[in-house]
Amino acid sequence: MKISNVLNKHLIIANMTSRTKKGVLEELASQLAQCEARVNKEELLKLLIEREKLGSSGILNGAAVPHCKLKNIDTLLVVFGRSRDGIDFGALDGNLSHFFFLVVTPEISIGSNLSILSCIAHLAQSGSFRKHCMEAKSANELYQIIKDEEQKF
Repeated sequence: MKISNVLNKHLIIANMTSRTKKGVLEELASQLAQCEARVNKEELLKLLIEREKLGSSGILNGAAVPHCKLKNIDTLLVVFGRSRDGIDFGALDGNLSHFFFLVVTPEISIGSNLSILSCIAHLAQSGSFRKHCMEAKSANELYQIIKDEEQKF
């Protein structure tokens, strides 16, 4: 499964305004709740904060993948956000995070997010993905970059 199969342009935040980890989680949760009626922002935010207490979802190369499972959805949901300034998200490599992939899976799913997480890992490793995303001017451009980069693997 590719990110572009579950991500639409309305679920992309081209210029995140948050400056804290909690703010990023709130911004991503708000975007998803605005676009997906089945998602309760407060419930989602609570689950994301609880998940982050187990360990940071900040990975390498400026990417973070906050994630959780929700009981009232039946399909995988993804939100992408970009912060040009970067945010201290407690990433494994100690660097600021610029690219945020919120991944929300149905509570009863088993392993449905593994292919998405693999795709995100490939994107995060791609220098051209990171460079082009930082240069993009709009959500439409970011979506096209994700789609184009996915074709490479």
